[in-house]
Amino acid sequence: MARSFGLILANRAVVLGAVKVPDLVDLTVQAERSGFFDAVWAGDSLLAKPRLESVTLLSALAGVTTKLRLGVGCMATFVHRHPVMLAHQWASLDVLSGGRTLLAVCLGGPSDANAAQAAEHSIMSIPSAERVGRLEEGIAILKTLFGGKNVSHHGRFYSFDNVTLEPRPVQQPCPIWIASNPTGLTWKGRDPAKLCSALYHNINITEDRQKGLEETKAFLDRYYTSNFSRQFVEQWTISGGPKQCVEELRAYFDAGVGHMALRFGSWDQVGQFKRFLGEVAPALPA
Repeated sequence: MARSFGLILANRAVVLGAVKVPDLVDLTVQAERSGFFDAVWAGDSLLAKPRLESVTLLSALAGVTTKLRLGVGCMATFVHRHPVMLAHQWASLDVLSGGRTLLAVCLGGPSDANAAQAAEHSIMSIPSAERVGRLEEGIAILKTLFGGKNVSHHGRFYSFDNVTLEPRPVQQPCPIWIASNPTGLTWKGRDPAKLCSALYHNINITEDRQKGLEETKAFLDRYYTSNFSRQFVEQWTISGGPKQCVEELRAYFDAGVGHMALRFGSWDQVGQFKRFLGEVAPALPA
């Protein structure tokens, strides 16, 4: 996979009051005009971390762009969505965008993560222990529906006969990525070198690195309703002046990252975006 950059849109920040909807649209339009970004990414959650719904947001962005890939990363509500309905929604988005979608799915948080996450699973009648099974079965169903006709499926969680999805996605096959913590990850016999590698990361451009890390921690803590350790935030964030940011980004690509999805760990999303395009991007491979 060629080296590329993605812009992570802080769609939860609309609920938190850090940005407005027109800001997200404008950032996306500017990202495409810059010619630097390959994709925009939207996060996903239902009740645990409320935000603009991901497929709806990406559908709106499909109407104001022509080149950017449109990704959800990761779809934490994948296990809550019936795969036939989701397949129809996602295929429609792929058609509306002319074949520019990237679906990155994940398990979402476990019920023991916090009360809000437990409530989300309970309200959707999905036991936390079923998440892995539903993820695997759901992916298999989407792949079959995206490319097949008169599809029948009888699994542990879903059962149906003779379903033909219309319209079909423009992309054949329509890409589905799996977002995962690499710790203890097994590849089930697949060669990692042949897989696309993408990193979901934070960046805060500032001459005072520690101040940038402190702001990022405050931003992420509120964004995820959590209390991340300083060490965790430092591992998940590039912070420093433009030169230092360039050096750290290059190091990730040198280590084998193919796609770098970046979120600005700051309350000033627009200001950080302008600094990135003006002071960091010109020194990086597009």
